[in-house]
Amino acid sequence: MRAIIESQDSFRQDIRTLSEKEQNRVMNCITELPESFQEDESAFYASRLNRPKKIRVGDEYELSLYVLEVDNGINVLLTFDEDPIFEKLHITLYKMVQQNVTDAYLSVAELLTKELELEFDNRGRNSGADQSAS
Repeated sequence: MRAIIESQDSFRQDIRTLSEKEQNRVMNCITELPESFQEDESAFYASRLNRPKKIRVGDEYELSLYVLEVDNGINVLLTFDEDPIFEKLHITLYKMVQQNVTDAYLSVAELLTKELELEFDNRGRNSGADQSAS
């Protein structure tokens, strides 16, 4: 399974505040995620990722936002999505925090929820336009 790891500007800014040694530790922990997932998928979420709160968007969608605890109070907020059809893992790094993890998690969750709701609204409008054009 192929892994794609992307980072947002906010994560890149946050990680720059760490020493080079800490940055390497964070990135090593992140790059180990796909292998850990593939080794033991059932234990992966319980042992590697934490979810302070499950966030639902609409009736059917649940955010795949998690907290990866690296060490020394360093936490990475990321989404972890498996796409079994295309056999890939998609990891997006949003934020690196050392304090107020739950607050930061809820803040990122709110941003993602708004983006998804807007996307769902646009899809609904576009499918309605497609139907009326028929």
